[in-house]
Amino acid sequence: MQKLQRVDTGVIAPTPPPSAPASSPSPAPPSASLDEVEELEKQLAKTNKIAELKRLLAEAQQALEDPLPPSRPTWF
Repeated sequence: MQKLQRVDTGVIAPTPPPSAPASSPSPAPPSASLDEVEELEKQLAKTNKIAELKRLLAEAQQALEDPLPPSRPTWF
């Protein structure tokens, strides 16, 4: 009897997939709170700053890889 109980408790019935489009609300509600808007603006500003720094870094790395031609030494 105990062995039958183990087998019965071990069987899990498959659950039907949830109907996401019918039951879930829209991903972005039209009435976002002011705090959410401010947080998104801060994240956007950080993203823009990071993009600018990456661009400057790429320019600096390019300048290091392609140095200017050597000038004539003046100590002759």
